[in-house]
Amino acid sequence: MDPRTGNAYFDDVGPDAFSDSATQGPKGYEEINVIPFGGGVNHGWPRCMANNIPYHDYKYSTSTDYGLLSCAGMKGAALWYPHDVSPQWPQLLAGAVTSMPALVYPDTAKGSLRLPSSYNNTLMVFEFSRDYMFTIPVNRDGTLDVSQQNVLVNPQIGGTVLLSPINAALGPDGAVYVLEYGTPAGYYNNTMSRLGRIRCAACVLNVNDYKPSPRELFLVPPSKTAITKAIERSTPIGQRPAGTAAVTGRGGSRSTGGAQPGVAEQRAVSTKERAGTPSKGRLAMAIALGVGGILVLVGRRRRKLMTV
Repeated sequence: MDPRTGNAYFDDVGPDAFSDSATQGPKGYEEINVIPFGGGVNHGWPRCMANNIPYHDYKYSTSTDYGLLSCAGMKGAALWYPHDVSPQWPQLLAGAVTSMPALVYPDTAKGSLRLPSSYNNTLMVFEFSRDYMFTIPVNRDGTLDVSQQNVLVNPQIGGTVLLSPINAALGPDGAVYVLEYGTPAGYYNNTMSRLGRIRCAACVLNVNDYKPSPRELFLVPPSKTAITKAIERSTPIGQRPAGTAAVTGRGGSRSTGGAQPGVAEQRAVSTKERAGTPSKGRLAMAIALGVGGILVLVGRRRRKLMTV
């Protein structure tokens, strides 16, 4: 999603049709589409493909072609490319197609490993089937600048080869963390799954980038007072446990009247945690969640560092 406009971006993996059909319609295309803030657009499937190329109204049971379907009112793709080389964007090469728009790199990104400004406000698209990344500039109105010269494959990361990238997220250090499925051979038994990082090559890491901020209050469990109030709001007065009331103090809250059936028990937040000094476990959670919610499975995996 574009943080400036709220526009969202998605890919549409096209059919496995390698050539056009005179009676059925166009070959398969991979599409990058734009959903404007608020939605309200129809991208044409299954009537239209790519930049509104219509399919035929074809009845397979009788092999009857009733002519072209209408694409009126449909919104064509912003960028599209087939299994073979695209005449509009030949730099995307040829092969299988599975693109994934992962994130718009914001011009407000901070951190010691921040990417160069040439990445500002670009949509980073990862090609699972072709093992690369390409970027598309995002205009101020949230549309995409898909002019041939501005769609760049693996910009500034040299000969780095991505191994079937499946997702990416912006980290608190300004780097982009990329999940890679691994080598295509042996999908379910490959040992090359990994978490990579695209970062500034000449920059020095600052560990303060990973400190949790006060906004990460969701890491602190709710107090018993909040839980009790939630229960009271959802429980009719006549059905509440007798003699139970919430009492709040410096150490959190306690319940009077003894334990009652149906009343949730929750550890109170300590004064130290309220002051913003999390435990080591909470700090680890903050670091993990701070890089975009990526879950790293630790095992027989290789680490990789991509620099720009």
